[in-house]
Amino acid sequence: MYRIKIKDFNLDHSLSCGQVFRWEKKDWWIGIVRGAIVRAKQENQELIVESSLDKELIIDYFRLDDDLEQIYASIARDEKITSLINKYRGLRLIRQDPWECLVSYMCSSNNTIRNITNSIRRMCECFGNEIEKGYYSFPTPDALSDARLCDMSQCRLGFRASRILKLANSVVNREFDLYGIKDLSYREGREELVKIEGVGNKIADCVLLFCIREA
Repeated sequence: MYRIKIKDFNLDHSLSCGQVFRWEKKDWWIGIVRGAIVRAKQENQELIVESSLDKELIIDYFRLDDDLEQIYASIARDEKITSLINKYRGLRLIRQDPWECLVSYMCSSNNTIRNITNSIRRMCECFGNEIEKGYYSFPTPDALSDARLCDMSQCRLGFRASRILKLANSVVNREFDLYGIKDLSYREGREELVKIEGVGNKIADCVLLFCIREA
């Protein structure tokens, strides 16, 4: 267990706003980050963490080094934005793994947060590796490329299942370089992402925002 001094950070706002789907709150927030279990809770201006991941990775994941005051100053252009900043002060963007983020947001198409969360949980249980009882890693492209559409049916992904399998195969066969998008401009990255079946401008922007390009 270790403690991280924090400023302008609200753990509840950051994890409950719908940008990530694999965290749950009990006494602590519990989630999976980079294949490791993370338990976290906030006490005033300290973040308390139980995880095998080191402190620097947690700081990077929650983007605790971002200057929120500078960001607020740059976006507070009207009363509506200012009121939202005040209401959700401390909400930080999560720096997510591009593969997990892209697949998760493909699951979000025409879906509710509850259904997205349940589908991703089932997919991890079926195709991920168990880390400890009840907690599973996110399936790799290789694991999903070996799956059959009928196997995916138990994840209740509906029409999204075939699209995710197609994406997994394109990554495994090196037809699509997801991690190479970070070297492209925003416009170029978006153009590449929307070539994927099931990815429109909104999903592409989420992936670019949360894990590929700096906000």
